[in-house]
Amino acid sequence: MVVEKIPVERLPGIAQIQRLLMKYYERKLFAEVMNAAKMPQHIAIILDGNRRYAEKMGVDRFYGHF
Repeated sequence: MVVEKIPVERLPGIAQIQRLLMKYYERKLFAEVMNAAKMPQHIAIILDGNRRYAEKMGVDRFYGHF
């Protein structure tokens, strides 16, 4: 018996199932974000700039973060 492999994208009705799952996921994620008890009380900023580019351009490394 030969079983043909069909890509998921070609399965009948898969687009509707994907939309339904995405809508469920978005609502669940939104509910989690909006839950005030879980809201972070702080933020962090990571300066992941381009130090080498700034140096190459002849400006202070500090400006690589902008």
